[in-house]
Parts: sequence; structure tokens; C-alpha cells
Amino acid sequence: MLSQIFSDGYARAGLDAKQAALLADLYGRLREFFASDDRIKIRYASNDFLGGYRPTGFVHAGDPQQPDMNDSFIYWDPDRSRKIPHAEEVQWLLKALDAYRQGVAMRIVADLVRELCDHYDHAAAPKFEECSVLQCNSFGVASDREFLQTCHEDGVAATVIWTSGQGLEGCHEMDGTALLCGPEEVLVMPGSVLEVMTGGEVRSFYHKVRNHRDLERKSIMYFASFDISRGPIKPFVVNDENREIDIRELIRSGTDTFGLVKDFVLGP
Repeated sequence: MLSQIFSDGYARAGLDAKQAALLADLYGRLREFFASDDRIKIRYASNDFLGGYRPTGFVHAGDPQQPDMNDSFIYWDPDRSRKIPHAEEVQWLLKALDAYRQGVAMRIVADLVRELCDHYDHAAAPKFEECSVLQCNSFGVASDREFLQTCHEDGVAATVIWTSGQGLEGCHEMDGTALLCGPEEVLVMPGSVLEVMTGGEVRSFYHKVRNHRDLERKSIMYFASFDISRGPIKPFVVNDENREIDIRELIRSGTDTFGLVKDFVLGP
């Protein structure tokens, strides 16, 4: 993955048969959930939107005047999922979310972290498991906007993403380049935290979502962030680009950019 990121800005990670089955199962369950009436979906929304259902327009990609045109479901882990209102009613969805989180997303991030540690001769792999989150988006609202999400970078270490249809595009050097996913692969996009931790050697991948008016479009994203509760986070390499940066504060303040509450990086 790391060699692809260095050459292309992002990576494609292939899934084995079991992982592809977990992805397909989750996608089917998400289609069923998001097809529900809004009055049903809102039952599973927490007051702070840290977990569970989140309505359309709650967050943005850096511009509050252009909110994201999708609703979503936020999942951290089995323990924290119990705090989702009426969680017992959607166990069929929560179990699929956790199976994909553990069987696909976490394994891919662990492989990437291992590659980074090997490449930079970094002794201690930073922990990510407890402060990374699965977010599943549904673009089921008709809109005349050209972009459903404007150009942005993710304020995390890396994003593991799969989309059911067209829309995801690169920005800047890859402006307008369509990024499609097959049923047996996901994309891995480095975020702003990884750029700082590598002293700029790995660049954050800017992206956007073009409006193709596909009301069935879904995206499954695992936002991998390093644990800010365990003390200072050491970068993979130290140079003039990151010498004065507190990485923990960078991670915490990254949520402000998207209109999220400050505690989002630690979950509910």
C-alpha cells in the first residue's frame, strides 16, 4: 500500500473472498436501513450525534454553507454501540458493521501502520483501534449542487473507503479523476495527520464527491485516527515541517474543520 501511496497519492487494497463477503453483507444491510422512513431512522440518533444515525446536513467538508448532502450511520465498537438509542432493535446492522470493522478495515489499517513503521524504522506502532470510527453515508436526497461534498482532506491518519457507485473524485493534481471501487477492493487515502507524521513525505489526499444524482449511492468509510489518550504521539520522522507541531492537538482540532463536536475523536 505504501508504495502505491507514494506513487499515486492513494492505494487500492484487494479483499479476499471472506472480506468481500463481509463488505457485500454490510452493503445490503445499509441499503435496508437507509430505505427506512426518516421517522424510524431518527430513533437511532444520539443527542450529540457521536454514534448511531446522523441526519443530512449535520456536517460539512470545511464550508458550513455547503453541508454534506447525505445522512449517515456512525459506529465505533460493540461497547459504545450500546449507547445508541434503541440499539437492541438494530442488532442486525450493528453486527454487520462490527464484522466489517474488524475483518476488513482494521486489518488494512494495521497493515499500513506496519508498512510505515518498517519504512521509517519506527519502533512503536501508534494505536488506532479505540479511536477510529466507521461511517456509512447514504446520498438519498435529491440536490442540484454540482458536488455533494466539496474538495477536502480527511483530518485523520488514513481513510479506508468503499463506494457503491460513481461520484468520488480526486482534487488538485488529480482534479476530476473518478475513483471507482470494485466489489473486492477498497481505497486507502492518507489524511492530514499522516502527512504531518511523515514530515510531508506522504501527502494528504484531497477528494470530493460529484453529484451524479444517484439516490442509491452509499459509501463505507473507516476513519483511522491515532489514540490521543495515551500520551504524546511520536511522528514517523521529524523534520522542519513537523518539528513544532503537537500531533495530539492536530488530531483533536481536526474535528472543528468539519463541524463536529470536540469529543468526536474519542467517541461516545
